[in-house]
Amino acid sequence: MKPTSLVSEHDKFLEDLSALPDVNACIDAICAYFKIEFATYHLAFHEGKAIDTPYVKTNYPSDWVRQYLVMNYIEIDPVAQSGFARALPCLWADLDWSDPKSGTFVEDAIKHGVGGAGYLIPVTDRRRRRAIVNFASPIDPEKWATKIEDIAVVLGECAEILHRKAILDLYGKEDERPALSPREIQCLSWVAQGKDAGAIAIILGISEHTVRDYCKSAKHKLGCATLFQAIHKATMLRIIDSDALD
Repeated sequence: MKPTSLVSEHDKFLEDLSALPDVNACIDAICAYFKIEFATYHLAFHEGKAIDTPYVKTNYPSDWVRQYLVMNYIEIDPVAQSGFARALPCLWADLDWSDPKSGTFVEDAIKHGVGGAGYLIPVTDRRRRRAIVNFASPIDPEKWATKIEDIAVVLGECAEILHRKAILDLYGKEDERPALSPREIQCLSWVAQGKDAGAIAIILGISEHTVRDYCKSAKHKLGCATLFQAIHKATMLRIIDSDALD
């Protein structure tokens, strides 16, 4: 059990963290408080994909962020690849780094001063939005593991605060994002890509009647009279991918 004074200190920090204005301010405060070099918050664009167009806030150096994007490292980064599929936090060292491409990615990260050790925290809220929060430091993995063991619980609470701040940033004080089911999201996404009920039924392995029911319920939840309106609103609320409208 942690000393009472330390628990009280953490509680005061979490209270102060909740009062900060945005995700970036929270990231800076967390890193300063725990003496952790880097932190990243990554919210999936919508529930229909494991990894997609992201909402990301980070204090990684801009040259590394640029390199990460240019090299499309999200396709081979074990943290991003497995993070959205996990339910429990883990050390980066516990992920699968056996792919040779992962080695190239790590070497490049080290060159940019961001390699080392990390801790991944998955977050899923009541509307099934999935996010991952990562803390990282270029220190010895064993020392990192000891450090994380002492603060894992409070880091988990920090991750929840980051998520709430992100949702506030995206949707305002009132979270107006309806809780559509995965099937409703899939049907809307396929309609947005020009598929009719018959084609969607074949793709999803359900009846045309069921497809129409999902589209109807999605319209109702979104408060829209037409499918076109529903698709537009779902896109604006980041429920379906805007690329589906291309």
